[in-house]
Amino acid sequence: MSPERLFSNYVYRAGTSTFFRKHFSDLAQELSNLVPKGSLVVEVGSNDGFLLGQLELCGLKAVGIEPSEQLASLSRSLGFTVKTGYLSTDLAQEVTREYGTVSAVVGNNVFAHIDDLLGAFLIVNEMLSNNGLFMFEVADFASLVKNGLFDTIYHEHMSYHTVKGLLKLAELSNFSIEKVYEIEPHGGSLR
Repeated sequence: MSPERLFSNYVYRAGTSTFFRKHFSDLAQELSNLVPKGSLVVEVGSNDGFLLGQLELCGLKAVGIEPSEQLASLSRSLGFTVKTGYLSTDLAQEVTREYGTVSAVVGNNVFAHIDDLLGAFLIVNEMLSNNGLFMFEVADFASLVKNGLFDTIYHEHMSYHTVKGLLKLAELSNFSIEKVYEIEPHGGSLR
């Protein structure tokens, strides 16, 4: 199914969930302890901008990349900086040209939607400064199987992830994985 068909009128809003509001507030705090204050953080799949706002509250500059014009417009109306489009080399270069050095890229449950994961990881790597941080969350395939969570499989998800697969993907895209956390969202996820 085409990404445009799936995301041009995307209605899910992360900031409406009490669970995800706390989750993203905690994530923003964690990121603010990992990169210097005032650093630029880019969120891939910034949805309604809730995490962008939390990053700014923690003293970081935040720019979102969001494919849904509807959600990007909502975020901009709330005062957040958001580029509408899909993660691409051109958009990544536009962000770095306009906003400068990117200290961290974050993506939460967005890499399940991308068909060319290696290409996406390579784009993120090019966008980041030397020693930049790429932090992302994906549904954990092992938790899905272990807990019988097959009803969490949605039509727009292109992939489910394992630590072993992510290690190989990191190697191919010139990243090194420093830590893997098992976290609660979606019945079990990896960060």
